[in-house]
Amino acid sequence: MKIDIFPQYCELCGSLIDIGTHFCDGCAIPNGIFRNNFCKNCGIILPSPLMKKCSSCSDSSNYNTYFLMSYEGSIKLIIQAFKNVKEDRYCKYLADLFIRLSPWIYSYDIIIPAPSKRNILTKKGSFIDITKYMAKHFDLNIVYLLKKIKNTQQKKLSLQNRHRNLISVDKYKIQKYMKYTNKRICIIDDIYTTGNTIKQCVSALKSIGFNNIDVITLCRD
Repeated sequence: MKIDIFPQYCELCGSLIDIGTHFCDGCAIPNGIFRNNFCKNCGIILPSPLMKKCSSCSDSSNYNTYFLMSYEGSIKLIIQAFKNVKEDRYCKYLADLFIRLSPWIYSYDIIIPAPSKRNILTKKGSFIDITKYMAKHFDLNIVYLLKKIKNTQQKKLSLQNRHRNLISVDKYKIQKYMKYTNKRICIIDDIYTTGNTIKQCVSALKSIGFNNIDVITLCRD
């Protein structure tokens, strides 16, 4: 009988696992995978899985939003753990999960991450780290074209207008990627809560001529 001197335990539930792994089978395969029963535009729950958009958005040809998972259970714990401490195993797991749940992502001509704050001094993980892993290991054409507006540029705006003016296009990169204006564009993000960030990302891209836009988020809160 083989006895491990230094046993390894699941980082989420604490159960005994094989050496070299980080999560048990129950935690590694998260529950709550969505079947996209949400309005593809605004994100509200639809009464029927046959519907694509709610009645308010049915006449709009704005953009489609796909939610891959519910922000609960083991996936929520893993994301929170990654955001508290940036470690490669969490980054690899979340990037791989994103790709497995949205294999059609390869059909897009360009993929643009929603901007997120990344503080390299705190060693905390962000969605930027996940997208960089995806670009490197999954051969995706990921472009960092969107950025958050600094707080110093927001001071002259009212509180209401600040919420409407948090995302902008990097003016130094616009000319390089104007050739993609008629191509299929995909915005990706980790967690969809109110939808405000995504709406601003879409608005910013449409302002420079991008029209064929979809959105994929890993989790719907």
